[in-house]
Amino acid sequence: MLRALDEEEALRAQSAEEAYVKDLFNSYADNYDSHGKKLLYSAPRIIRQELASIYKVAFADRLNPPEPLDETSGVVNAPLDSRSSTNSFLPAEQPVGSSCSTYSSFMNHSLDILDIGCGTGLVGAWLKDYARTLVGVDISEQMVNAARKKQLYQELHVMPLLQYFNELNKDISFDLVVAADVLAYVGELQPTFEQVVKVLRPSALFVFTVEAAELGTQNLTRDQTLTLSSDHHEAGYKGFRLLPSGRFGYSKDYVDGVITRAMGKSCRTLMSRAYSPRLEAGQPIPG
Repeated sequence: MLRALDEEEALRAQSAEEAYVKDLFNSYADNYDSHGKKLLYSAPRIIRQELASIYKVAFADRLNPPEPLDETSGVVNAPLDSRSSTNSFLPAEQPVGSSCSTYSSFMNHSLDILDIGCGTGLVGAWLKDYARTLVGVDISEQMVNAARKKQLYQELHVMPLLQYFNELNKDISFDLVVAADVLAYVGELQPTFEQVVKVLRPSALFVFTVEAAELGTQNLTRDQTLTLSSDHHEAGYKGFRLLPSGRFGYSKDYVDGVITRAMGKSCRTLMSRAYSPRLEAGQPIPG
């Protein structure tokens, strides 16, 4: 935390101190949910809202088909790979094209979801009706204990994110990976994004939130931003920094560059929006 109060140290910081993050949330766990309400914490709700918009578009042709479809055809035509023996989405309970069908009837507990930085399970509560399986990972044992009491997750793991990915069975993959308000405690995002892309099935989604920090790259061209090497990440120009709050803030150019480098042409950004995840000192935090 002292680094965050020293301008030069804050600009040089590349990652959060694991011991600090663990201790912070272990001590915070009992009051986390109630405090979040006071701060108007909105990341889980926003994630659900934007996912609903994406999935509604994905299923638009099935909600309003040009002609009646066979009842057994209610699946997404996502390609299969060696890590998944079934399509990502299961048949809907209602006949496809029925007047009773909604996009949620196609979701209907059909997704294998990974919640990284799951905390007390706030995101899990918003996505439980989407989930066939819900796996949570967090560095804080006390936060995970709080999540466990909600009985939302089939699996919960107490460990750093990169350790989880490194130890994960190579045959395991997911339809949806969620990172709500956790990347603010990461710093350099490239290693995390590179691991996430390895566990995404075809047509899977990675949805995440970050705190915004407009610094350094706003005067560079996009090509210059993407080609900055680690040797030239001068203070203030690397696209992220440690904020006085002890969390990391990111420029949009930096995040776009990480997505391009980590995920390449195999992935595309379906949507990106500015919003405030919560209040701090009575003022909305940009995100």
